[in-house]
Amino acid sequence: MSKILLYQFGGSRNHGCEALVRTVKTLLISENITVLTNNFFEDNKFLSNNNINIVKNSFNNKKPFIKKIYYKLNKIILNKKIEYNNNNKKIPRKLNDILNKQNIFIAIGGDNYCYSGGKGFYRFDNLLRKKNKIMVLLGCSLEKELMNNDLISNLHQFDLITARESITFNTLILNGFKNIALFPDSAFILDLKKVDLPINFIEGKTIGINLSPLIQNQEMTKNITFSNYKYLIEYIINNSTNNIVLIPHVVWKNNDDLTPLKKLYNLFKNTGRVCIVDEEKKLNCMQLKYIISKCKMFVCARTHASIAAYSTCVPTLVVGYSVKAKGIAKDIFGTFDNYVLPVQSLKNENDLLNAYKWLETNENNIREHLNNVMPDYISKAWQAGEAVKGLIKSIEN
Repeated sequence: MSKILLYQFGGSRNHGCEALVRTVKTLLISENITVLTNNFFEDNKFLSNNNINIVKNSFNNKKPFIKKIYYKLNKIILNKKIEYNNNNKKIPRKLNDILNKQNIFIAIGGDNYCYSGGKGFYRFDNLLRKKNKIMVLLGCSLEKELMNNDLISNLHQFDLITARESITFNTLILNGFKNIALFPDSAFILDLKKVDLPINFIEGKTIGINLSPLIQNQEMTKNITFSNYKYLIEYIINNSTNNIVLIPHVVWKNNDDLTPLKKLYNLFKNTGRVCIVDEEKKLNCMQLKYIISKCKMFVCARTHASIAAYSTCVPTLVVGYSVKAKGIAKDIFGTFDNYVLPVQSLKNENDLLNAYKWLETNENNIREHLNNVMPDYISKAWQAGEAVKGLIKSIEN
């Protein structure tokens, strides 16, 4: 019997990561799934009732403090930068025993190889290949400019790579990969779970807003992203009867959507037209998807927040920063123009508003298009499970 371990999992307070675990389990229809996590207590809270074995990742990939000093001194005194090599670090015995008992390893960190070429993940990938495990990279996005020899060599260790959008798929083809397939992100099949809507949320007359520190860190002009969101909310309040709901989708300590969203809420709460999803309720990804599905339109930063909207046919504008936003929009609409606003392009405080006005004007046509294409698009997401199960069957036989 196949024993499947999901790795490259950030933690369930990133509700996109949570959605991936839930939906990959659904795709594979397996009761024998283990998740390797850096946030055991967090994930035990969100996933323990989903028949998933949660295991703490006890391997620390960070530099020891004394090593940090050594590398810093080399840079300051000798003007010499030395790459940290942790290849000689031992895997803790308990973790090693767990790895030895699994035979299928699925990396679900869809964009982990987008950033710095994913160097922090090479060592674990190498370890699995030495153990002769079946390795799958599921639903990835890759930046063409980062496809250097090191990244290409590492990715060739996987028995199967599935891209979640065609831009990444074509990048893989251009770099000579054969063991690849194109399927939508598994989160497109995520179920909804009904939950009470926030106070001041009027179904069908509320615009969803998501903003993240991650895109703010990519902006070219300081505070331009926040200014654009503020300007947009002012426009909606002054020029329509729509209300606004602020929806966090990642609530990690150092990467918390609530940080900018609470600032926006405090600016407009006295209008009685703005509400915010209460993090104290500890809503899971299915409950957040339900709230998003009830929005009239959606403006968001987080990829999996946009997936929750697309899959429930809510007209959506993504304030993106990488290939994943453009690729997903392109595959759904045939183009990413007007559907994705690169955060790096924000120069004036009304740039987001101008993009929103196009969405507003074309709202009904966009919703109709989503209603027409989503059934087939979501059915293709299900096919990823069949591809993985086919790989497992061919290797095990």
